[in-house]
Amino acid sequence: MRKIQFFILLVLSILNLGMGGNSQEIVSKIPEPDRIFKASIIDRDNTSYEVQKLSIDGLTFLPVQMGRAQAGIDFKSIKKINFYLQDDKVLGRVKFNDNLDKEFYLDPQMTFFGQTRWGNIKLKCKDIKEIKFKYD
Repeated sequence: MRKIQFFILLVLSILNLGMGGNSQEIVSKIPEPDRIFKASIIDRDNTSYEVQKLSIDGLTFLPVQMGRAQAGIDFKSIKKINFYLQDDKVLGRVKFNDNLDKEFYLDPQMTFFGQTRWGNIKLKCKDIKEIKFKYD
């Protein structure tokens, strides 16, 4: 009887190993942004995404570091952001709508969310190469 119980336990343990699940996270929902922005995003693999409802955790301000100051840049004033990896930091070169260029440091783990025609996406700041905002 003990051998049968051991065998059943062994088989169930082996079957349970195969049920580990998918290690890939499904982005079924994105935070609802406080305002709607559209943009083209290019990631580090040169894959491009046309998104709407672009936000950072539902907010439409870009949190940046400049010197010792922390600031929030309103998406509505941004034309384009280029992202450059620098060790454990991301340098963001922001081109504003008035054509002023300014460089800031960004948190590499900061997460951008958006909605495409085919589904929701999320990208870490360190995985993005460029964001171009689109204004209708």
